[in-house]
Amino acid sequence: MGSTGITSERVIKAKFKDYLGGLSSNDQNAFVSDMKSSSGAVIDGQIAELDDIFDSVTASMNQLNTAITVQMGNTAIINGLSGTPAAPVAGSLKITLTADKAHYIATTEQMGLEARRLKRGITDLSVPVPASVNTLITQVGVLKTTINSIP
Repeated sequence: MGSTGITSERVIKAKFKDYLGGLSSNDQNAFVSDMKSSSGAVIDGQIAELDDIFDSVTASMNQLNTAITVQMGNTAIINGLSGTPAAPVAGSLKITLTADKAHYIATTEQMGLEARRLKRGITDLSVPVPASVNTLITQVGVLKTTINSIP
């Protein structure tokens, strides 16, 4: 089981729920086992791709959180330099921070696209979207709001 918590067995049971409902417990187990033998590698490949997307968005979000925390601290310091002899330096640093903010916004947009792709891929597998994925999507939205609040 990977980052999303989805397994090939869950996918098979979800995809064939109606058919499996008409079988005895032993026949259900035999059917799922046969399907895993014949299609498990393909399903596992799809799940691995979704796990990779989840891990990538999570890692990017963690890195961006760190960068934004630093930027917010730098913004406070730069704003404190206004009206001092260091004001010209502060002005050039503000330009850099503005460029960084634009990069953060673009990165967050890409993360949002990937998170929606992740959710769509899970839905295509006919399994419920795990809470961890919904939480990740929410966190990307919160991150976007945080970035937009940076002056």
